[in-house]
Amino acid sequence: MRELVYVSDAKLRQVLPGLPKASAFRGLEGSLELKGPVSTGAKFEKKASKETDQSLRKAVDVLEKSSRAPSWFADPDVRPGTWTHFEAPMAYRVLSLHPGEALVFVDVDAATPEYPTGGRLRLLLHGSAHHLLETRSGSERESERLRGSRWHEFAEMMRLFLTDDAAAKDPDAAKTIQDYSEFYASRIWEDVRNLTRTLQPGYTAAWMAGYARVTARIPTADGVVLAASPLYVEHIDSPGSGG
Repeated sequence: MRELVYVSDAKLRQVLPGLPKASAFRGLEGSLELKGPVSTGAKFEKKASKETDQSLRKAVDVLEKSSRAPSWFADPDVRPGTWTHFEAPMAYRVLSLHPGEALVFVDVDAATPEYPTGGRLRLLLHGSAHHLLETRSGSERESERLRGSRWHEFAEMMRLFLTDDAAAKDPDAAKTIQDYSEFYASRIWEDVRNLTRTLQPGYTAAWMAGYARVTARIPTADGVVLAASPLYVEHIDSPGSGG
């Protein structure tokens, strides 16, 4: 049985232009209430359909046969704008942002025999909360203290690079940009560490797989952060489980 966690209808229609809007989600619609010893009584809307699976299989087939066939996420040649395939132990959470919500997945921060890149290459997936197949109802919201990574800093970096070609004209300006870039990279690494402290993937991560478009690859002194926006994410058996 396929257990989908996240599907981006927008990316599906990007890969399959003829797909009608939201057609991937026609079918089963309903709600469920979590029960058990840790239940908070929160209700979740659940959307899934056979068309979702069929559309995803077709989209993956189109991608794999195209000139932009996805690379393995740990490939050092992966760059922003390219498609990638991933399998990783990940935890996820909806984060409150103004004016809406975002969804973030983060991998474990330590290497294991099954996940040798853990800790050196941090996989960070970011997407829209409404593409989560089990999403909180409108009455349930995450705490305002939870914030996403500081991606708005990218705009500040762009302004530095685009200000009258300052780096080309002024060596001191070039040094400023280099210093800021190093500061920015280390800050992103710290953001991922803070997300790890909050989500505790070492205790909560489940093995997941999917396809995603890379949005940033940020080398730092401690490792590489690979950020990507997923087409879909699904639960899979852990390597060697035989499941």
